[in-house]
Amino acid sequence: MIMNKKLISQIKNEWHSNLWLIVELFFVSVILWFVVDYVYTTMNTYHQPIGFDITHCYNIIYSQLDPSNPNYDPNDTLPENDFKEIISRLRQRSDIEAIGVSSASVPYSTSYIGDELKYDTISRNVRTRQADSGFIRVFRIKGAQGESTEQLVRQFDKTPDGFIVASDFLGPNHPIKLESLIGKRFYFGDSTKVDRLAAIVGRLRNNDYELVGNTSSVIKHLENGVGDDISIRVKASQDNDFKNRFWIYANRSLRVGNVYVSDIQSYQDMRRTVNHPYDIIVRDFMIGAAFLLLNIFLGLLGTFWFRTQRRKSEVALFKALGATNGSVFARQMTEGLLLLTLATIPAILIDLNLAYVGLNTSVDGVTLAPGRFIVAVAITYVLIALMIFFGNLMPARKAMKVQPAEALHEE
Repeated sequence: MIMNKKLISQIKNEWHSNLWLIVELFFVSVILWFVVDYVYTTMNTYHQPIGFDITHCYNIIYSQLDPSNPNYDPNDTLPENDFKEIISRLRQRSDIEAIGVSSASVPYSTSYIGDELKYDTISRNVRTRQADSGFIRVFRIKGAQGESTEQLVRQFDKTPDGFIVASDFLGPNHPIKLESLIGKRFYFGDSTKVDRLAAIVGRLRNNDYELVGNTSSVIKHLENGVGDDISIRVKASQDNDFKNRFWIYANRSLRVGNVYVSDIQSYQDMRRTVNHPYDIIVRDFMIGAAFLLLNIFLGLLGTFWFRTQRRKSEVALFKALGATNGSVFARQMTEGLLLLTLATIPAILIDLNLAYVGLNTSVDGVTLAPGRFIVAVAITYVLIALMIFFGNLMPARKAMKVQPAEALHEE
């Protein structure tokens, strides 16, 4: 208790040097909070489900022969029938569990169709995914109200004029419950065609770094059964060297008219390809953040080294009066944490204003979320506290090795 009173008194007496340290810690706290908030939201987003199960899934790419090709058949004028025949042949394979046909729908793809979905006075921009019910089976999409994939397929199939919407369509904290709109009439864009809400699924994202809630998704029925993408799910027991086996089959049996299979890609490979540029951005940011932390640490190390060196005689006096190395170091740390706390209070106010005006990362259209803000502030405080700990550790240990008589004699 006596040491605590003396510490507070000492902090007051050294207010000039402490004020500069508080200002330094204040700026460090604000900058580090921004970095922590970005890293936290990015990593949290990365580990959120994207709504698609891509294990054992492949994307089959088909093409049409160019008229200049010697194998081109000028009498083949219905390529959509050729496409459907290829799908029919794929369904006969025993190693394929499910087949889905879609346009601008598959995950880890750059294809995109945007639209405006309206209900009453509600209007939202959505990503329109045109697909058949097999698409739902391939990616094992589940309903937001606990429906299994097969239940969702049945709801979709029994509503030919219906569509499926992702659960984030209305955004957070909307007064209307999305579940209450099932069966209601919606409009897409300026169309007079009525579409009914058939079911609700969880969020559907296009890649691991896509911020949740930026744009909602809908799944509409694919017209005419012809799409841009063929997605298949291979039985787990058969997904061993599947691509090589499939190519042998495709070269022999999947050329119909002028339509042929030109490539097959694993969705895991597509995931790596699409995520790669984001991985580089995050990696570079992490390197920058690590460099910033190193500079902060060195700055705090120099500050506390200088402060501790000035107090060698004081440390010696404490030891002469019976203080242990542990209690001396604890006193140094307590002082650092008190100064950090004093700097953190105004820093939090600045952080709040930065988040309020939207200068940090937006998630679900929100930059100031209580839980996220508290976590970022807490992590920032702990990181700086650790830097103060290590910044105090080396100079304090050196000072504590000095014999009391020697230090007092120097004074």
